[in-house]
Amino acid sequence: MPIIRVEMFEGRTLEQKRALAEAITAAVVEHADAPRQSVRVIFTDMAKEDWAVGGELRSDRDAREATEAEVRSQAADTERARAVESEPIGPEGRSSAT
Repeated sequence: MPIIRVEMFEGRTLEQKRALAEAITAAVVEHADAPRQSVRVIFTDMAKEDWAVGGELRSDRDAREATEAEVRSQAADTERARAVESEPIGPEGRSSAT
């Protein structure tokens, strides 16, 4: 009786789990020559605060990456604003090339 354990972060829908269970079962039947009714798939949903890689909790990594992305976005906005401010002003106002 093949038992396949799937550990993944929380948040998948019931429909996603059904589809994954079906795909895994079909693959085991095809490639391991196992009877369909003998295949067991066990899902374990993991909270991101219960998973660490390289000593860093995944929840902390996600928060850090979100903060870094926000900082990059703000820097890009500031750079765009500076570029607009530095455009020469002609008789018809600022260029609308941006």
